Amino acid sequence: MSTYYYALYTVFAVLVVLVALDPNFARLIDLFAKIVSINCTRAYMLIWLHPKNPYFRWKVWRRSVKMEKELKQMIEEGKL
Repeated sequence: MSTYYYALYTVFAVLVVLVALDPNFARLIDLFAKIVSINCTRAYMLIWLHPKNPYFRWKVWRRSVKMEKELKQMIEEGKL
């Protein structure tokens, strides 16, 4: 085994010992995992759902054109 695997084993062994000794440490690890998850979701929303993103602008434009066609059809049929 390489040094990399020994280092990983040591880190995880220390984490297991700390969790076994202090239950609050397990809660701390859980909170850090939630923070990472929230930051990943935030980055996704900032990148993909930003109004200046061309793909998002195209999706909004397409949805608007589709709604415009439906409304025109409803007005012509006299439903509105």
